[in-house]
Amino acid sequence: MTKEQELLRKMAAQFAAQYCEPEAAELDETHEFLHDTWKKMAEVGLLRVNHGEQYGGTGHDAIGEMIVIEELSKASLTHGATYALLANGFPTFIEKFGTEEQKMEFIPQVLNDGVIGSFCLTEPDAGSDATGIHTTSVRDGDDYILNGTKCFITAGNIAKYHLVVAIADTKAGERGFNGFIVDADAPGVSVGKIENKMGLRGLPTTELIFEDVRVPASRMLGGPAGCGKMMKFALGTLDAARIGTGAQALGVATAAFQRALTYSGERKQFGKPINANQGLAWELAEMATKLDMSRLLVYRAAWMEQQGLPFSKEASMAKLYATKFGRKVVNSALQIHGGYGYMHDYPLERMYRDIKITEIYEGSSEIQKVVIANHLIPRPPKKTEKKK
Repeated sequence: MTKEQELLRKMAAQFAAQYCEPEAAELDETHEFLHDTWKKMAEVGLLRVNHGEQYGGTGHDAIGEMIVIEELSKASLTHGATYALLANGFPTFIEKFGTEEQKMEFIPQVLNDGVIGSFCLTEPDAGSDATGIHTTSVRDGDDYILNGTKCFITAGNIAKYHLVVAIADTKAGERGFNGFIVDADAPGVSVGKIENKMGLRGLPTTELIFEDVRVPASRMLGGPAGCGKMMKFALGTLDAARIGTGAQALGVATAAFQRALTYSGERKQFGKPINANQGLAWELAEMATKLDMSRLLVYRAAWMEQQGLPFSKEASMAKLYATKFGRKVVNSALQIHGGYGYMHDYPLERMYRDIKITEIYEGSSEIQKVVIANHLIPRPPKKTEKKK
């Protein structure tokens, strides 16, 4: 880590201890969004990490982004995931693929003011297979008309803007998928079901319905050059998001391990600390090793991204390992705490529920194995029919 990155870690850790950890249990209980803390993140500059200086950011630093995600997630996955998904979702799409006008209009709103934008891809028939989208975009003069329903949308009920993925208008000769920046209060946009989740309860997940929503063509992501390319755009940002998910799991698991290490030295049974038993001591050793391996995979992938190297395989490895073994570390930490770990009044119970989602969103563990295998095993060239 550079000196600047170590200072960033210290700042993020202090912020997490002061603002995130004290409210974590309450947000889990009430299902309320962390509005005040989110605004505070904007005020202290955390939202500016890994965004261009010309748009109000502090410069591109993928490692710095992982540092912030990990430190916030140690205090609470709700805070770590909120940062990962909202500070680096909507604005990242616009910074990478938007027109210069779109970048100047929307990115500073997020980084400086904490404006929230959602990313609307998932549908009942479009999960791991994102091409199963049914939401349509039909050209009508200088506008597009959107119709469709999205599900499992993060912050769908509190966002000011939605980045909506829709099928391109085949009648107009377009192909593929388009992306549109839609005002949340535009006529025809409505919030459907708000999900009651197992964990991550302070970050809302909703259904969004689009009925004859009129969007100016200027709000197509990337302008005319972006027509039909939204799925390519989405895949272009997914690898980075997967590293971030690994960092979330790493943060939660590290906090759980630290609690288990402390508790096992304080808890006495049969006249000695329970970590004096070889079986438990070895379990702690395995947990520490899994965390170090996860950390190396996460930060290697982030370093490769920062260096401009291909990192798709490494991102999937980081997500697969950090989330799988992160969950196992939290499970072991809960077991070490015994009955106390299972009680709602103690944070291990919340951590156990929270960390499971990291194995599911941004591509399930099974999908990560597919991605890794595709990089390892050469595919035979497609057969082409000879022209008669």
